[in-house]
Amino acid sequence: MKFSVPKPGSEEFAEELPWIYPNVFAREPTSTSERLCIAPSYGHIELMLDLAAAWGGEYWLLYVLKLSRRQNNQMARYQSPYPIALDHLREFCWEYADYLEGDGRHHFWIASSSGAGQLVYDNHNLIFAYGNLEQYQTLLLQRGLQAGEVNIPAPHAHHYHDHFDDIESKIVGHWEWSLSPLQEIDE
Repeated sequence: MKFSVPKPGSEEFAEELPWIYPNVFAREPTSTSERLCIAPSYGHIELMLDLAAAWGGEYWLLYVLKLSRRQNNQMARYQSPYPIALDHLREFCWEYADYLEGDGRHHFWIASSSGAGQLVYDNHNLIFAYGNLEQYQTLLLQRGLQAGEVNIPAPHAHHYHDHFDDIESKIVGHWEWSLSPLQEIDE
């Protein structure tokens, strides 16, 4: 559970419920074109892998550690040191899927090395898709998602689970990542 909302009738966050989106997506304008904002109910990593597989070629990864619960792990942007093949992308994603989907201390990006597309999975359990939006929409509709409004509930609370602390360290040590400072858009 990356984040939760107050249970109706409870004092704010005295009792919480995990927030689950209603399997929707929406087109959103950007400064240069449009993107899709995708709010699946579950299976975020599986969906990202299906969307990325349509690009072919190789993939760059960016792991954005916004908050660390380990003193030795630097809050930073961790870029994969080289592009990886689809089978390696799948191995990486499945190895860390529970952590990526269940903890709010990070964002995770997958980008095509050819520039065909980019996916950003943020700590609000939303996936932002850039590239061939019509192709993405076809896949989303086949998977049962519908066009609709996407809203992040307010108020809400993010969760940083101690049982994921070792996984945070494992992902940070997975490669000799290329590190760069956090950016304003990472907030």
